[in-house]
Amino acid sequence: MEDGTVEHKPRSKRVILLHLGLLEEEIGLNFGKGALSGGPLGELVQWSDLISSLYVLGHKLILSWSKTTLSNYMTTSSTALEHCHLARPADADLIYTDVHGLQQMIKMTGSLAKLKCNLRVLDNFGTEPAYNHPGYVRKHDLPKGYGQFSLHTQQFMTQWPHTMDNSFVGFVVHRISADKIDAEKRVANRVLLYGKRETVLHSPEAKLILKVLREQKFEIHATLWNKEDDEEKDVISSIPDFITNHGYVNQSAFLDLLRTAKAYVGLGTPPEGPAALEAVANGAIFVQPRFRPKRDVYQQQLKPTR
Repeated sequence: MEDGTVEHKPRSKRVILLHLGLLEEEIGLNFGKGALSGGPLGELVQWSDLISSLYVLGHKLILSWSKTTLSNYMTTSSTALEHCHLARPADADLIYTDVHGLQQMIKMTGSLAKLKCNLRVLDNFGTEPAYNHPGYVRKHDLPKGYGQFSLHTQQFMTQWPHTMDNSFVGFVVHRISADKIDAEKRVANRVLLYGKRETVLHSPEAKLILKVLREQKFEIHATLWNKEDDEEKDVISSIPDFITNHGYVNQSAFLDLLRTAKAYVGLGTPPEGPAALEAVANGAIFVQPRFRPKRDVYQQQLKPTR
């Protein structure tokens, strides 16, 4: 082997089922429709990068986002698995899904016992061991919203490495080279707001941040979607006049805006996402408020992460 080359070990082509539970209409999250109208994209970015990676590696992929498709690949065996290295309980070697997909599988099969070895769970913010074990959750009266699946914690694949107990499967952010960032286009007093819905502007913390930005004579820009841009023409925008709103823009236009801004300013919600790293990669300073005392922005969703 030549110096500098990588030796690739032989590997078999696998059949991999990818069930995007968050796209199931019954869940009501509207991730699919919301992606084109200012909805959350972080989870979909993680999914798209995972699908691309598995495809490039040459595996056979089966994509599912409905209960009908999922049921075709679920096992009818009622026996729990004894040896994971011999397991192939479904018509797929591996099953990638998310927490919503796990809940759908439990409803469909009654238990994860016969699927447990083959599961890999995209879990945006991770699941710590305490929330993974049903007995511990009950004993300590912990939130029950998204946990208690009794999987190996390495089977949870978190987008953000909040805990070393989980595996890390992030996303791709392309870093622009310094010579491609035109310093002359960057406006010294321009900031771009972090947020997609105009509702992010109306919390007390957001109003305080906007007040400070105005006092410091910043030129405030945003890419907020509002219903004026959609079919509901009678809805009046609540975006203040001092904010230059570009509306919902595609990725290319968003990156162009970042390259003209000095800073990318968060308003507390969302706490983090791919856009924050994209800002840094494109030469903008990312600023997010700190709360004292600390605040769990996902508390209402009972997210099992401290």
